[in-house]
Amino acid sequence: MQTTTNENIMSTTKKKGFDLYGHVNKIIKEQLGKIKDGTCHYLLDTSLTAPFNPISGTQYTRTNWLLLYIVTSIKSYRFNAWATYKQVTGAGGTLRDAKGKSEQIIYFNRLYYIDGKKADYASYSALYKSLSLEQRIKRLSTKSFLKYSNIFNWNNIDGLDHLIENIDNSAENIEEKNTTAKEILDYCGADIVIEKRNVASYKPSRDIVSMPQRKHFKSEDKYYSTLFHELGHWTLHKSRLNRIINHEKIEEVAFEELVAELTSAYLCAKCGMLSEVNDAAAYIDHWLGALENDETFFYRAIQKAQDASDFILEQVNINQKAIAV
Repeated sequence: MQTTTNENIMSTTKKKGFDLYGHVNKIIKEQLGKIKDGTCHYLLDTSLTAPFNPISGTQYTRTNWLLLYIVTSIKSYRFNAWATYKQVTGAGGTLRDAKGKSEQIIYFNRLYYIDGKKADYASYSALYKSLSLEQRIKRLSTKSFLKYSNIFNWNNIDGLDHLIENIDNSAENIEEKNTTAKEILDYCGADIVIEKRNVASYKPSRDIVSMPQRKHFKSEDKYYSTLFHELGHWTLHKSRLNRIINHEKIEEVAFEELVAELTSAYLCAKCGMLSEVNDAAAYIDHWLGALENDETFFYRAIQKAQDASDFILEQVNINQKAIAV
């Protein structure tokens, strides 16, 4: 099946006045700058709810998930709730000031072709099911491309407060947070070893996550964010997501550290914990420098981190069900 390349996607968005990678990089660089100068110690403010749309009932994922978390924190919005202009007005709400107040979300759109002619999804899907693999390759194709949409935070919306009045925007209590985190550790399937030395690491040769004792961490959030970081590395194993790294190349090591740090952020958010930046903060200059040569650097890391956190949570779900049977 035919799909557009990243280069085609990028050029398409730029032609429409929207630079996908520039948009991603600008927001993340601002947050990393705060971490670097010491004015912030976390990647995401997970005292907020995960970004969602109260009108459609959907939750934002992947790149949008991360970016909206950061934007909500940077702009001190009360709720991490968003909707399009059309959705707001359609639901009977109004915008206080639309000019300059919107944020962009990114999504894929896909076109379907039968025998080279554009077709609707229903026709494509029905024919796909009836064809052999050889026939599918010969007759069917798709083309994916990125689009963006402007959305507005609830801070800029009037008349729709009833849609979020029951939303608890505070972090879970300590017991609930720790219970969720403990479930991840108990059921993800990783071999976690507590050792005397005060260094956390994932050891590929033994396929174990090595952790210091909890007394070495200033808080539960710091302990779990560090452990989740190492779980991010744990997913690189060939029996899991099979990320290949040349440890002799600092740029590849730095990229893997970013994937692990973002994985930790996703899992901390799942538990309602702050994603305190770990030793990977030492790589911030490498991450920022990598953008000089590759503007897709952060975007690619976000996708891999989402895959890693999804894999971990999927293992938790599978193992919990297996034990319950």
